Order: sequence, then structure tokens, then C-alpha cells
Amino acid sequence: MVEEIVARLTQDGYATVPGALEPDQVAAARADLEAILERTPSGRDDFEGRRTQRVYALFAKTRTLDPLAIHPVVLAVLDRVLGHASRSARARPRSRCTPTTRSTRCRVRTPSSSST
Repeated sequence: MVEEIVARLTQDGYATVPGALEPDQVAAARADLEAILERTPSGRDDFEGRRTQRVYALFAKTRTLDPLAIHPVVLAVLDRVLGHASRSARARPRSRCTPTTRSTRCRVRTPSSSST
């Protein structure tokens, strides 16, 4: 399945991962995305597109897409397409920030850092 998805991604510039989300997860994600888009203004300039909506930091705005970020097939495709870069990204320290704790108190935990 991974090789087929990588081939499709290379050929078409996009690919789908069948069964990556259950129907109830898709419904929850769709509802969250619709709410996010309602709060998202149109682009600010010609680069962003004055009539387009760009959602930055999507994973900070909804937790409903988390299963896609850790899905084994998605990660395998990333490994094939990005190689070492995707493995390095997964090994980076994790942020303790959540959508409700974005403030100066958010810290990135590293093995040498003390508890915050």
C-alpha cells in the first residue's frame, strides 16, 4: 500500500490513504474544520490570495486530525518521500503547549530541561 501511495503522490501530486480515519472521525474533523474556516479571515495580500482562506498551525487548532499525524501508513509514506527528514522530525522534543495553553508558559521539553 505504501509504494502505491508514494507512486500516486509522485504522479498526481496528492494521494489518499484509504481507511486512515473511521467515519465518525471524518465527521468530527469536518465539523472542526468548518468551524475553523468560519473564524478564518480571507488572505491579507496577493501572496495569500485576497479571497482565499489559509489555516496556519492546523494541528494547534484541532485535535481531530491527530490520528493522521501518527498513522503508520502516513508515517511510512513520509519516510519514503522525505527520508531522514521525517524520522528526525519525529525524534524532536515535543511541545507541552495545547490549543488552550498557548502562552509564554509553553515550553518544549528536552531530555536536559527541567519540569515546567
